[in-house]
Amino acid sequence: MEPTYTLVVDGTECAYFDQVDQLKDFGAENKESIAELLWAFFHYWAFHHDYRNDVISVRMGNTIR
Repeated sequence: MEPTYTLVVDGTECAYFDQVDQLKDFGAENKESIAELLWAFFHYWAFHHDYRNDVISVRMGNTIR
């Protein structure tokens, strides 16, 4: 998604997507239950993420090697 709203806070640019109505039916093709999704989330972070070599960046939205 491209940001639709940008704001600078203490010299840091913060970008947001604020057109929530455009998200209708987002993920509708997903057929997994909430329990399955939650299990897969914790399973990945417990057993598959490479903590020795990768750092998670919430700001950048990806991992940093």
